[in-house]
Amino acid sequence: MSEADWHHVGSHLLGALLEADEPLLLLLNGGGRTRAFVLPERGNGTWEVLLDTAHEGEREAEAGIALAPHSLVLLRRRLAP
Repeated sequence: MSEADWHHVGSHLLGALLEADEPLLLLLNGGGRTRAFVLPERGNGTWEVLLDTAHEGEREAEAGIALAPHSLVLLRRRLAP
């Protein structure tokens, strides 16, 4: 992100990719409307939603995910064997 992106009034999304054996992706939507987020390339694996403060239960995510207003989503990339 550039300095201008960080301070843009319409930017309320933040994502952090934590590399490990099974990478984790933390997404935050601090805004008041649902926002689309394009997930990083999965390679030979799939993204699995571990925690979503706006929805119950685990689920897989495809190429993108909709983040509800004022929500946090934690995903794990499951690598194919």
